[in-house]
Amino acid sequence: MNDSLEGKTRVEDLLPSDWQAVPPDSTRLPEGCCVVICDASFKEGVAGISVSIRVNGNEYDPVEYYAKSKGPVHAELKAIEKALTRLKGLASSRSLHSLIVYSDCKYACNFLESRWTPKRGYIRDTVAAIATCLCELDNGDMEFTLCHTRTKHIGRCDRRAKRKREVELSKRKERVVERINHVETMIVRGREVIVSEYNGRYYAMPKSNGFPQGVS
Repeated sequence: MNDSLEGKTRVEDLLPSDWQAVPPDSTRLPEGCCVVICDASFKEGVAGISVSIRVNGNEYDPVEYYAKSKGPVHAELKAIEKALTRLKGLASSRSLHSLIVYSDCKYACNFLESRWTPKRGYIRDTVAAIATCLCELDNGDMEFTLCHTRTKHIGRCDRRAKRKREVELSKRKERVVERINHVETMIVRGREVIVSEYNGRYYAMPKSNGFPQGVS
C-alpha cells in the first residue's frame, strides 16, 4: 500500500476563491462534493476530536472522539484520520467525486502535502493511515483537496473538541483517584493482618480475634 498522499491532493486554486480558507455552507455544495471539517484539542497525552461532514446539501451532526496522542500535531492528524474513517461509513461517500478537508493545523497540512517528511514513527504511521483511508474512499477519480483554515472559521468544532478533551481528562483523573483509593485501602487492610507460614502453606490472620473463619 502506498502510504503517500502524492497524486491525490489538488491545489487549492481549483476551488472557488472564498472556499480556499473558509468552509462553504452545505447548501452551496454541488452533488458529489463533500466538505469535512475536523479539529483536535490536545493536553497531557489526550486528544479531544470533533468532526463535521457536509455533503449533498446536508450537514451531519458533529461527532466527537477521544484518541491518545503524542502531541498537538499528531492530534490534528488523528482528527483527519477519524474524520475520513467516519466518512467511509456514510452511504453518501460512495457517490463522491470531490472531497475537501479543512484543518487549522498548518504543520499537519505540510506533512500531508509532502512539504515536510515526517521523522517520527507515529507521524509516519498516521499519515499512512490517512492515505489508506483516501484509497478506500477513492473510486479512481475523486479529487482530494486539503485546505488550511483559521480556527475562527471552525469555531464549533474547536469548542466541541476542547469539551471532549476535558471530559476525557476528567475521566482519567477519576480512574487515577480510584486506583489510589484502592491501594490505600489495601495498605490499611494489610496493617491489620499477620501473614504466617505453617508446613509450607501461608495463612493470613487478623492481628486480633484469632484466625479468620474457615482457617484452623
